[in-house]
Amino acid sequence: MVTPSVFIEWSELFIASLDDDLIDLWTVAAHQLQVDAQALSRTAKGFQETHHDQALRIVDVVSEVDAVHDVDVAATIMAITQTHDLDEWAPTIRHDPEKVALLQKLHAAGIHIGIISESVWSRNWVHQFLDRDHVAYDKLIIANEGNWRLHFPDAWEDAVTHLGPGEVICSDERKASGAIQINLRIRSWLWVHTQAKVISDLTPYAENS
Repeated sequence: MVTPSVFIEWSELFIASLDDDLIDLWTVAAHQLQVDAQALSRTAKGFQETHHDQALRIVDVVSEVDAVHDVDVAATIMAITQTHDLDEWAPTIRHDPEKVALLQKLHAAGIHIGIISESVWSRNWVHQFLDRDHVAYDKLIIANEGNWRLHFPDAWEDAVTHLGPGEVICSDERKASGAIQINLRIRSWLWVHTQAKVISDLTPYAENS
């Protein structure tokens, strides 16, 4: 039986695992400010690791980097985004075309898609990344907006409130331990492939009925 909803942790969709999903931001800012991008990244990651139990926002991380390095990343990025499109300044965050196609198939069959982000990227930016790569979804939940972390149940409860019970697609069960606490099942991408195949197998019968 096909599930009515699936919930996916955003980074599960990335075409490659990223040690720092803000690396494009530091790279383009460093080029303009003539500083070392890796130094900015190290400061940002260190700050996030120190505050790993807090729901940080991108403004928190950028403010820390600005203070440590005596730069103005925020103003630099604002200027760049007004004159450059997303592909020009943020090429690293890309969504796996195969996974995107699977979600499109599930969504077209009426399955609700919830994407949950624990990244510090704001809602506006995550929307832009998803829409650029034609990712199908019904609800985007930004954990830090509710001061949530994914190892607590709050963000998952919010997803269920909006889309109903479903399955969680997450390769790292520790990251989705909050979902397990409210009895959501953790599934693999192999399971998603199976769901898509069930839908494909059923489609001719539905069309002819």
